[in-house]
Amino acid sequence: MKKIFRLFFIAFLCLFAAITLASCDSCESFLDEGTEYTIAFYLDYDSESKTYSNKLWETKVQEGNQITYGGSTPTKAADSEYTYTFKGWDHELGKATRDENFYALFDKEAVTTQVTYTLVSGQAATCEADGFKDYYQGSDGKYYEDNQGQKLIADLNAWKDGAGKLAKVAHTLEHHDAKEATPEASGNVEYWTCSVCNKYFLDAAGTQETTAEGVVVEYVAPVVEDKYLAFVGSATEGVAMTKNADNEKEFTAQITAEAGQALSFTLNGEALAVTAKAVATNNVDAELKVKTEGTFAIWLNIETKELWADGYAAPKVTYTFTLPEGITGKVLAHFWGDGVKDLNEELDPTQASISVEVLAAYTGLVVAELEDGEEGFNTDWTNVKHKTVDLDLTKVEGTIAVQWEDQIVKPLYGLVGKSIGWAADLELVKDANNENLYVLARVELLAGDEVKVRKNGNWDEEL
Repeated sequence: MKKIFRLFFIAFLCLFAAITLASCDSCESFLDEGTEYTIAFYLDYDSESKTYSNKLWETKVQEGNQITYGGSTPTKAADSEYTYTFKGWDHELGKATRDENFYALFDKEAVTTQVTYTLVSGQAATCEADGFKDYYQGSDGKYYEDNQGQKLIADLNAWKDGAGKLAKVAHTLEHHDAKEATPEASGNVEYWTCSVCNKYFLDAAGTQETTAEGVVVEYVAPVVEDKYLAFVGSATEGVAMTKNADNEKEFTAQITAEAGQALSFTLNGEALAVTAKAVATNNVDAELKVKTEGTFAIWLNIETKELWADGYAAPKVTYTFTLPEGITGKVLAHFWGDGVKDLNEELDPTQASISVEVLAAYTGLVVAELEDGEEGFNTDWTNVKHKTVDLDLTKVEGTIAVQWEDQIVKPLYGLVGKSIGWAADLELVKDANNENLYVLARVELLAGDEVKVRKNGNWDEEL
């Protein structure tokens, strides 16, 4: 009986196990403890480095068992272009046969964003600068010519200088007449101003720009020429004197006077003290009385207040010369004086005495023997054999015995002048303590004397 019970119990257990195994797959692992594998699920996979990242879920599965995913549904954040929806794994979830990784796959859908366009006001062109048109800035960060986004502006600055440029406009000019300056107020030239930029122009086209100061004309008082009048005798109406074109220090006039009539002068209506120039040929004497009647020219030096009158023949003087022997070249007597033209008279050396008649106005004389073949002497006396010293004709008799200088030596630096003579140089001597200094120890000069310093007695090297 016990044997039958045991067999019955064993049969019952086998039946129960069979029913249990038939109703539960997991019971296989209970009955058969096989190999267990690691199954991992990832969000991303890098195909280049072949690495997985952002693990979603991991589990252990017995060999042969079905792989299933027990984590939350994978998601991927949208970007500026697409949204993403999970669609499955990179390969089928089968039965576990090895350690295995899966990564999520997503469907993507393009993002449709509505771009808005904001008006950017342009800049109007002026008479000083170019402008540019209105344009639009899109919410996408780009620039457009229209509010529909159809005309893209690739380079905004280039567009402002090109297709979007508004050219500079002409000035809006207002005309201003010229106004003469007066002692009370300044004047101005004709000019134009722009009401937009407030600039000044000298022409109606607005091309010749100037400044406010540039159109002003300051008052300049007229230059009033001194008025010199010459009166003859008791005449109440004077003769106007005009400035000499060749010498601004001289005023001249043409007058008619009788012998003995006195001349008087005014400057701007006031009496002017005048003296007669002390030369023998002056047609007025020391009392400004006319010597020879007629119509003649007068000259007044407004600096020295000296008067010179034309039309008088000075008396003449005869000089008789005796010359040294042995003369082979031409001999010239050179006369000069104040108010008369220099005179050269040739003297005949073959005669015992030679007479020459000249105006009493000549006050100086030099006699020179020229080098053979020379016709006239140089101003520096370089072409003469012999010469006299300067003779003062106001201090010599009418008979002159010519005596040559022993030697004609021209100093390196010499002084000549009206009172000391224009031919013979007074030598300037080098200073003992300063080789660059030349000194003339003592010389007597008259007031108003004209003097010159020359080198080697040469007028071409006048200092």
